[in-house]
Amino acid sequence: MSNNIRKLTEEMINAQRELVNWQIEQSKLAEKQLSTVFDHARTSLRLSRDLAKNVTTSLSDTFVPTKDQAQA
Repeated sequence: MSNNIRKLTEEMINAQRELVNWQIEQSKLAEKQLSTVFDHARTSLRLSRDLAKNVTTSLSDTFVPTKDQAQA
């Protein structure tokens, strides 16, 4: 009887260990996925900011006369 209890306890401990290891791996995977999402978001924000600057510069160059043009 004691041997059966010991064997069952070992099986339960091993199953718990496997579950914990699986949870750790899932956590690592989630961390990588979040890192990728944040990297893409950061890149998207940088591109949006650069586009806004380029549009502003382009509009200024097109519609706002330079000092030389204003004096002419």
